[in-house]
Amino acid sequence: MYEGGTEASSFTDYLGAPEGRFLVTLYNRFWENSDYIIRELSIIKVPCLLIADECHHLYSRLEDLFRDTLNFENGGMEYHHIGLSATIDTFYENLKEDYLSYCGGPDSQFCIELAPFYSLWNDINDRPILKEIEYIPVLCKLSNQEMERFKQLSKYIAIQSAGVGPNGEIMGSAAVQRARFVRETESGIRSLRLLLDQAIPLINEQSSLIFVQKNSIAVEIRNYITNHNLWDRDASAYIYDSHQRQKYLDYAMDRFKANKGFCLIAERMIAEGFDLPSISLVILHGSHRSERDWIQKVGRAIRFDPNNPNDFARVLDVVFCDPNGNILEMEQERYNTLTAISRR
Repeated sequence: MYEGGTEASSFTDYLGAPEGRFLVTLYNRFWENSDYIIRELSIIKVPCLLIADECHHLYSRLEDLFRDTLNFENGGMEYHHIGLSATIDTFYENLKEDYLSYCGGPDSQFCIELAPFYSLWNDINDRPILKEIEYIPVLCKLSNQEMERFKQLSKYIAIQSAGVGPNGEIMGSAAVQRARFVRETESGIRSLRLLLDQAIPLINEQSSLIFVQKNSIAVEIRNYITNHNLWDRDASAYIYDSHQRQKYLDYAMDRFKANKGFCLIAERMIAEGFDLPSISLVILHGSHRSERDWIQKVGRAIRFDPNNPNDFARVLDVVFCDPNGNILEMEQERYNTLTAISRR
C-alpha cells in the first residue's frame, strides 16, 4: 500500500511497480495530480478501481470526475468506481442525484443501516466492531414564533434547488437555513445549556466531543462549561474548528489524545476521519450539509476500544419538537435509530 504525497513526482514509486499494490491518497491530492496519474496509468494499462471514501466530497467536483473517467476510457483502461458515505443524502439533492446517476443509478446503491449493523455484525464477531450506545435525548420544544419560521423555511425546501458557485463551492439552500435556524434558536441554546448541566461531571472524567452549529455557539458553550460551578479546573475544553490556526489545532489535538477530562467543541472538522477509541461521550447540537451527518459524529465515539472492552459510548442529543412536544420530522430518524440501539 502506498500513500501518495502532494507532488506528482511522489507517485513514481507506485507507478514503477503497481501490480499488487494500492494507491491511497486524499481526494484533493488526487485531483491536483489526476492528469499525470491517468496519463501514466494509461501507458502501463493497469485496471483502475477508484474507491472514494466520504464520496459526498465529490459532489462539487463531478465535472472533474466525468472528465477523468472519459480520459481513463479513452486510454483503453478498465475502470470501476465505488463511493462510500454515511451521508450521501445531503441537503443538495441535485448533486446527489447526479452522482448516483454516474455510479449507475439507484440500482447500484447498497445501504447498510446502523441498527441492523449492531444487531447482526457485532453478534457474529468474536470481538465487537462497535461499542454499545447509551442514548440520552433532551427534547426541546420550539416556541410558537420559532415554529412559524420553521414552517416557512420548510415550504421552500421542496421547490428550491441548490447551486454550485464559480469556484466549485456548494451554495446555500433552504434546508441548510432551516437546520441552522433551529439550532440557533433561543430554545435550542437553552436546551443545550440544560444538557450540559447534566453532562459536565461526565466531561470532567472522559474524552468528549461536542458538535455545534457554528463558531459563535462554540465560543458561548466553551465559556459556559469552563465557568460552570461543576467544572473541574484540571480538565480542559478547546474549540476545534475552521476559525482556529493550525498551530492551535495541533496543540489541542495532542492534548486531547493524551488526557481524559478533555473536551473538544467543533463545528464539523472532526466529524469525519477522526478515529480515537478512547472517546466515550458525544453531544449533538448541529448539522452541516446533511440531516444524517449525526451518523458521522456518533461514529467518533463508537469505535470499539480493545484496551477498554467494557467501555460504552454516551450520546447526548438535543431533539427538537413542535410546541406540542411532537418530534420534528427532520429529527425523527436520528431519534428513532439511536433509541432502538441504545442499551437502555
